[in-house]
Amino acid sequence: MTANSSTYRFSENRSSDMVINQLFIDYHIRFINHLCANYGIDRETASDLCQDSFYTLTKKVRDGSYQPQKGVSMCTYLFAIGKRKACNWLREHGRMDVGDVDTLCSEWITENYEETEQEEAQKIANQLVGEAQESCRKILLLYYWKSLNMKEIAQKMNLKNDQNAKNKKSKCLRKFKLALMGRLKEAEIEWKSKDEKDE
Repeated sequence: MTANSSTYRFSENRSSDMVINQLFIDYHIRFINHLCANYGIDRETASDLCQDSFYTLTKKVRDGSYQPQKGVSMCTYLFAIGKRKACNWLREHGRMDVGDVDTLCSEWITENYEETEQEEAQKIANQLVGEAQESCRKILLLYYWKSLNMKEIAQKMNLKNDQNAKNKKSKCLRKFKLALMGRLKEAEIEWKSKDEKDE
């Protein structure tokens, strides 16, 4: 059973270590499965990344760099850490290419949908990515996965300037979002986004 987000809030009677320990108990298996299923990482590596992600979260909480934000749960924050570590691992091992851009949807789906809806939502998102133009897949990969700025993207994609790259990225995201909303509605899955999540 998935715990309510209030379980992972600090209080006078619940220290940060207690909260993170509870998060680990509730989510470490799901976290490992998420990395294996969505990033093609073997289970041993996923387990190592899981431990590393929880260590990073603990460190950020203790040194004060983690600050709870409205609409962003600690679990969401943890999965974001895991995504960065998984992407770094893939880059280091030469296993990232434009075809992997479909996993950009994976974290969002995991954060926003119950487990019973995740598989269908992921399938729909992957289909849309597969139908997208090559240029859209590439620009999303360069921006979200490889963290290139607009000037660098413009150079790699032979675009006129960084503003052209920014406009193209925005257009691709808008088109993808509208298509995804429509497909999810057809599948009777309610559209959800980070801004609409409960605390």
